[in-house]
Amino acid sequence: MSDYKVIVYGNGLQAVFAACKAASQITSGKVLLVVPDTTGKLGGIVTVGGQNYWDQEGTARADFQQKGSFYYTFSDYLFDKNGNKVSDYAGKGYSTDTLAQKFATMVGKRTNIEVMYRTDICDFATTGSPYRITSVTLKGIERNSSGYIVWKNETGVVKTGDIFVDASEEGRLARMANTSVTVGRYDWPWSENGKQLLDGADSTGRQQAATLMFKIKGVVPPAAPPSGTDRIVDANGAEWDYFYRSQDASGSTYRSDGKCCESAGGRVGLVNPNGPIKTFNDSHSGRYAFKGYNMARDGYDSDEWWINTLMIFHVDGRANERDVGTKFYPNNVVGGCWNVDKSWAEANNLLNNTTERTAITECIRSLGPQFTNAELVIRNGKVVTGEVLYLRETVHMSDVSTDRAHGTEDTNYHITMTASKGAGQHENDKGTDFAYKPTAVGVIRYGTDMHPYKLEDMKVNGNYVWGTEYTRASSADARNPVYVPYNALTTRYVANLLLPGYAANMCSYAWAKARVAPNLAVLGDAAGVAAGYCAEYNASSSTKKWPYNLSSADITTLRSKLVSQDVKLTKM
Repeated sequence: MSDYKVIVYGNGLQAVFAACKAASQITSGKVLLVVPDTTGKLGGIVTVGGQNYWDQEGTARADFQQKGSFYYTFSDYLFDKNGNKVSDYAGKGYSTDTLAQKFATMVGKRTNIEVMYRTDICDFATTGSPYRITSVTLKGIERNSSGYIVWKNETGVVKTGDIFVDASEEGRLARMANTSVTVGRYDWPWSENGKQLLDGADSTGRQQAATLMFKIKGVVPPAAPPSGTDRIVDANGAEWDYFYRSQDASGSTYRSDGKCCESAGGRVGLVNPNGPIKTFNDSHSGRYAFKGYNMARDGYDSDEWWINTLMIFHVDGRANERDVGTKFYPNNVVGGCWNVDKSWAEANNLLNNTTERTAITECIRSLGPQFTNAELVIRNGKVVTGEVLYLRETVHMSDVSTDRAHGTEDTNYHITMTASKGAGQHENDKGTDFAYKPTAVGVIRYGTDMHPYKLEDMKVNGNYVWGTEYTRASSADARNPVYVPYNALTTRYVANLLLPGYAANMCSYAWAKARVAPNLAVLGDAAGVAAGYCAEYNASSSTKKWPYNLSSADITTLRSKLVSQDVKLTKM
């Protein structure tokens, strides 16, 4: 008998939700959640990473395509300035500590979930017939004085499991256990509409830019808008600078205090050919750049805002310093790329360099009149930053290992570029994703949010441009919801592995839509219920059900279980 029915690896909300959903499906035994960061808190990028601005289509709850765990998390935990619960709040921002505590409470209610914080996988074991993972070896991790995460000086402990869920950002199990991953945009065609998309370094595959979140204060939002509008358009920021107010559930009525809690924009500062942002971006050898920002208050009445604006290029999210010299360190890192630890540490050093700090403050203040007196939040002499990087892309599970190649985004993944781009808008629209509908275990909804891969992607004729059209022309629009077929969570090469994290079975183009947190929550719910379903069946039957070989009848049962947990499998 295994130590655990299900072992979930990761710390994003997709990992938390997968663990909770798996635990809800089993009647005996336990779920283990392995949390590979050093903070001792749950949530990963959306909490300790400081990315506290939901990328959500529609701000009113009635607009949500994503129901399930995300819907309730989004809607029901925020508090007003008096500490009163605001159950009808529908804004995009939140306090990261409050959300981390929400996750801890959520997990704590499940007495059959065990959490191992500050822990990572240093080895694993497999067996055949069918090929599957049987155990992971776990060891403690800590951050050293240089800012790198290292292994603790201790002996690893072996934990056996029946079903494994890789809900991580790096795809640690997915890329190691005899699987078929590709890296970043490796699956793109070499050219599109006469434009070359890949360069020689993409023999491996470059990944979207990462971000280090940091805090600012002293922002003064503009005056409250008339009741009935859902944003403020800053005349100095053209059509792209928004300051969102807290709303009720309908999204049409502002709360009486008119509090502004979220903002997105920065167009004027970015495109100014003589401004400090251009000077900063041009002077860092293509490693760092300011982009158009989004930001949110760290709590409803806080003066401190987490801001998403400082991009770090050439980061390999698969690579960790503690893995150097081991099988877990990738042997095909694109030349010039930094690993995650070096990227995090060097970006923090940048923010804490006196000269750079002055330049960065000038960049922030150039974003618009609301930022005239903005300043960095300093504690203990250092800028407050996210404890983990906001990684946007790492690896993608492909279908057939031997078919991996450039230009296979429409042929070798369970969510293709064409399906993502041409998806139908409504339930009965026969869009390019319609074939996924019968086995759908969720629906994701967002634009194709494809960030640049290198500094040159952001410029036209030497000046910086606004938006994502610079990366790939075909990424424009494609905002319709997409059915997620069950097999997008599996790999044919490891029968008992589910993939609701960054290594989900979809191409890079489709990933640009799926990668935002609300959509990852959809994947987490589905993988958790599937893991629990398989584990519970296997506990009472000699005929095993593994995630990879579920029958159509099993998937129908799984879909019913998801609907009973308020997961939405149809389009609005």
